[in-house]
Amino acid sequence: MTWKFISRRGNLHLRITKDRVSVYKSLSVPVEPDEITENKISRKCKSKAYADEAVRYWNGRCEALRLEVIDSDLSAQAILKRLTGVSKSADLFEFADKYISRMSKQGTIENRNAIIQKLKSYRGALLFSDITFTFLKDYEAHLLKFNKVNTVARDLRFIKALFNAAEREEVIRPGKSPFRKFKIRLEEVVKVHLTEQELAKIKALKLEGLEDRVRDVFFAQILTLGSRVGDVLSLKKENLNGNYITFKQRKTGAAMRIFVTDELRAIIDRYDGDFLFPFLVEGTFNEIKTKTALINKYLKKITMKAEIQKKVSTHTARHTVSHLADSSGVSMLKISKMLGHKKASTTDNYLRSINTTGHEDEAKIISKKLG
Repeated sequence: MTWKFISRRGNLHLRITKDRVSVYKSLSVPVEPDEITENKISRKCKSKAYADEAVRYWNGRCEALRLEVIDSDLSAQAILKRLTGVSKSADLFEFADKYISRMSKQGTIENRNAIIQKLKSYRGALLFSDITFTFLKDYEAHLLKFNKVNTVARDLRFIKALFNAAEREEVIRPGKSPFRKFKIRLEEVVKVHLTEQELAKIKALKLEGLEDRVRDVFFAQILTLGSRVGDVLSLKKENLNGNYITFKQRKTGAAMRIFVTDELRAIIDRYDGDFLFPFLVEGTFNEIKTKTALINKYLKKITMKAEIQKKVSTHTARHTVSHLADSSGVSMLKISKMLGHKKASTTDNYLRSINTTGHEDEAKIISKKLG
């Protein structure tokens, strides 16, 4: 038995050879042929950290198995099966790729791929059988070093969903999910909103440069009825059709048609370019993520200048719209539709958490609230 790590079809593969017969296992890490030599990953490989971990992990498994099979009659295929302990389909990353490929909403696809990339950075290769109760506790502790509790919960819920899907599709045997014992922790979050008076303070500030552009994006979120910042940043001239902005939400895929008030039109007319707001170049998931972090950073500076003692982020715009609409007597059903919520219970959660009692009418109401 011999083994080697090679690039095959643009991905890192483990090649097992026995009696001149070779079998291959994809390790689901992008590696080009010129990025690997004698099992060593080149520094120019963008996935070097993931690839190095995969090589270390599978090299250890091969070394441990080598002495057991050196004098055996096992074929290369049988060795590979014993090496993995399960069928090829029980590779978690391979299954995750197939699972995500079935999704239709671009925002969800990007989010789930980001979750898997985080997991790959922690462990370059994973079988379902590798994920135990102890693994989940260790991985949760690792994630909490860099993420908030509810972000970690979101990541773990997706891994749990993969286990559930793998059981349904008979990829793994029922009852093998470690989530039967592992409890995902959640943290109650107070959803911050801004009052009309606080919005007036921000509006009255004399801002220049990036701070001024950030304020425009925040108010554009409000004037587009609480649109998520990724949707607002992604808006292009082609989304502007007469007196309406039309687009599909990146997260839910919901089709939105929002009336353009005079105040929103004034903000849009300040800028010229392919995108309505000058932040994005390509509009990729990572670019939106980076720009959102930048906008949130500057929102903190802006609220400090306005002497507002609240932790404000781009998502505050959605809660603010819920508050303004609800306080103006807009029904929960209409608020749910204008926010693009699929379930009224989500809207109810927004309203309860902030303690409040075509959308042309709603757009005019929100615009009027901004003065």
